Amino acid sequence: MLYYLGILFFLGPWVLLAAGGILRVLRGNRRLVRFQAEGAVLILLSSVATWLVFDQNIGPGYEGGTSWAYWFARGEIGLFWIGLLMFVLGFFLERNRGPGFQPWPTTGKRVCMAFILIGLVLALLSLRRTESAWADMPWSNARLFFSAGSYPFAIGYVLFRKLRGASLSED
Repeated sequence: MLYYLGILFFLGPWVLLAAGGILRVLRGNRRLVRFQAEGAVLILLSSVATWLVFDQNIGPGYEGGTSWAYWFARGEIGLFWIGLLMFVLGFFLERNRGPGFQPWPTTGKRVCMAFILIGLVLALLSLRRTESAWADMPWSNARLFFSAGSYPFAIGYVLFRKLRGASLSED
């Protein structure tokens, strides 16, 4: 039970980003918003696919059980980073300072950046392949720390427009 709660916890930021991206597409189907949503969905799908393939109870690729597990793992990492690149590129290109631009609150920006940087530092430190309590998770320790560090940004991405009272036409 605790294992699957951990799985849900580490999938959480990607579910939030995908939900936020889809909601933004439904509010205003612009090219950069669609690009973000496609990237977020790609991140989520690659993470869920890894979980299903490498799950310790039901996964056919657990412990390298299939001949294609190695290649799947390499391809999935590529899809994850392509999705992340699409999302980040769309997000930052959309943030131009035109009319109706509403910046994130300064405190929110600082908290999100701090958590993402902490997640990145922990991810880099975990590349030493040390044994940890998360050893049975289907993702690498680096990916787990990066996912946990992405929570504040994902929450802000979903809730920011509602908190600031932006109308649908401003999105």
